[in-house]
Order: sequence, then structure tokens, then C-alpha cells
Amino acid sequence: MPPTAPLVLALAVLQSVALPPRTEAVLYEDTLVVDSVGLGDGPSAWPYRLERTAPLGDTWVRLDDPFGGTYFAPSTMLAALAEQAVAYAEGRDAKSVLFLPRALTFSAVAFVVVGLVAAGALPFVLYRRRYRHERARREAAEAARRHLAEGREAERLRTAQDLHDGPVQDLHALRMGLALLARTADDGQRVAIAEASAEARRVVDELRHVAEDLRPPTLGPFGLAAALRAFARRFAERHPGVDVALDLDDDGQALAEPVRLALFRIAQEAMTNAAKHAGPAQISVTLRLNGERPPKTALLEVADDGAGYAVPVDLAVPTEPGHYGLVGMAERADAVGAALAVESRPGAGTRVRATVPVGTVPLS
Repeated sequence: MPPTAPLVLALAVLQSVALPPRTEAVLYEDTLVVDSVGLGDGPSAWPYRLERTAPLGDTWVRLDDPFGGTYFAPSTMLAALAEQAVAYAEGRDAKSVLFLPRALTFSAVAFVVVGLVAAGALPFVLYRRRYRHERARREAAEAARRHLAEGREAERLRTAQDLHDGPVQDLHALRMGLALLARTADDGQRVAIAEASAEARRVVDELRHVAEDLRPPTLGPFGLAAALRAFARRFAERHPGVDVALDLDDDGQALAEPVRLALFRIAQEAMTNAAKHAGPAQISVTLRLNGERPPKTALLEVADDGAGYAVPVDLAVPTEPGHYGLVGMAERADAVGAALAVESRPGAGTRVRATVPVGTVPLS
């Protein structure tokens, strides 16, 4: 029976010698013949032969024994065995045992399995490291874009409030003063005062429109659809030659405020760009929430029949100095995780589509 101890006690000699109690063994050029004994079994030896049958590169050697065992051991271990065997056979070393730790040997199956696992795991580990690095980079970029968008919106809100609390109120006070002055003025003066009051009223209305564009007051309490309807009315007043068609699902509070604001800005920018650069006769605005309650996605689409243009490969890069409409829309879409698609070609109009996941806020 083969030895079962955790260490194999191996004795090797180069040739037959009459040096009892040494046990004979033979070392060939390509075969290592070893007699071995189990630890604690004394000088009696089992015939336990290890044969070097196949080198595996410069590091590992396969060893087979007559009992069917197969091992893989470092080739440097065989050199040490040979050296000690020769020293013992020549009488230069009275040491009669060599230790071969089993911890340094592996079964053939285990060796192959470990090799395959290592070979397969290395690309996966490298991929995971690269994936984590890329994900961290993307998350940092998205956080920076969100921070930038939030900063811009905060500045817009402050500006809108300043307009309302400052110039708008001052102009109201001016109109009240003009009305009092008109009571004591003659007919000619009343005409001039009325014209000044009308001009002040026009400026007040324009400042209110600017403030509403900076921060739509209906967006928070009434939702995106209500804010788009209000903006479309103001847009039609400024561009009387453009027909604006609306097809909007009522969203109520279904969309988180950052999503509402981002989609509103995208629609605002798309409509303004069309009127400024494309000369359309019609602009259509569509807002769709999928039929589930609560909805899972929201789709905003702005289409015009204007001149169209060649869409750049990267929407985040301005095509011309001073043209930042597409860049702004792309940044706002990225900030809320929306997918932005722009379809256009010269002479065929433009279609801007933003699709965004919706949170779990229920429909009101």
C-alpha cells in the first residue's frame, strides 16, 4: 500500500552500494527511481517509485508512481534530490533521507483545473477593473454635469426672483405715479403720460415673460405639461408666424422635479432654435408617459418642418462658435439619465426626442 503520511520520506542513491542500512535506488538521465517509506515506519521501505516522465516548461515536472498517483512538482526539487542522492552515494553525506513536502505537489486534475481557472479569471479580473474605472469616471462626469446644471438653475431662479422683486415692482410704482400725474395734467400731457404708462406696461409684461422663461412658475405645482402649455402661449405671441401644436399627457407629479426641469429646458431650447435658425411654419410638441401607473418612462418630442441641418456626430461638441443649443440639450439629458436623439437633414426639418426613466412617484 502507498504511504499516507503528509510527507513522503524519500531515499535516493546513484548506484548500488554496500552501505547498510541505505536503501538502493537508481538515478537515470530522464527517470528518477526512489525508494520511500512512510514517516514513523522505521527502516522498512515500501517500493514507491517516482518517475520523471514529462517536463512542463522550465518550472514544473510531472511525476508518476506505480500506484497510479500523478504529481506535479517544481523542477528545482528534482535537482536538489539528485544532488543529495549523489552526495549520499559517494559517502560525502551520511544523511539518508530526503523530504518531499506534499504541499508542493498537485494532482494532475487539480493542476489543470487551477490553470484553466487562472487563465479564464485573468481577463475577467482585468475587465472588472477597467469596468469599475470607467464607471467611476462616468459617474464623476455625470455628477459634475448635474452640479453644473443645478448651479445654472439656481442662478436662473435668483435672476427671476430679482427681476420680479426689483424692476417689475419699480415699473408698477412708475405706472401708479403716472396715473396720479394724469389726474392733474392737461389733455396734451395726458396723451404723453398714457403712452409712457403703456410702454411701462409692455416692459413689465416682457420682464415677466423673461422671468417665467428663467423659471416657469407652473412647473413645480402643476407639472411639465402645464409648463409647456404656458410656454407655447408665450412662444406663439413672440412668433406669430409659427403654428405650435401640442399633444401632451398630463403628468401631474409623476416626474421628479429635476426630470421635469430638464425636459422643459430641452423643449424650450428646441423650439427657440427652430424659430431662430430654421424658419419653420409649424412646431409640434409631444409628451408621452407609458400606460403603466406609475409610468416607467417619459418621452418628449419636438418636431419642426424648418430648414434642417446636418446633425453632428457628438452632440456635446458645438459645431459653430456661439451655437450651443445642442450642447445644452445634451448636457441636460445626461444630467437626468435621459437618452437624447436628434434627427435632421438639410431641407427635411428636425426632430428632437428625449426618453427618460421615471421614478416611482405616483400620478396625481
